[in-house]
Amino acid sequence: MTEFAVSVELRDVASLRVAVVVPRGEGDVDHMPLLRERLLSALDPAPAALVVDLSQVAFLDSSGIGTLVVAARRARELDCEFHLAAPTHVAARALAATALDRIWPIHPSVDEALATVERGGPSTPS
Repeated sequence: MTEFAVSVELRDVASLRVAVVVPRGEGDVDHMPLLRERLLSALDPAPAALVVDLSQVAFLDSSGIGTLVVAARRARELDCEFHLAAPTHVAARALAATALDRIWPIHPSVDEALATVERGGPSTPS
């Protein structure tokens, strides 16, 4: 089994609380309970935005996509913006195959996602 870790960082952006979640490793079915727990805990209490940094994801299967869908739905229920940042080629391909790249805003970097939150930009692609 490959190593998988998830870090959560809370940042203040223009007086807004933003949670940045960074999964590292292979996001397969064995690791999704940890990612789901960290994503949902980052939403309690609800921040203004949740940014998921996908720059260190080596593999993303349907269970990983499903976990992101659960987090995005919960964020929407809480009126929290949901953003993805810096997806690896593997993650970008999975998002495109499911057309989620047309639904969720995807930024080239975490800094660009945070800048969008700061500007009060759209939470969905235009």
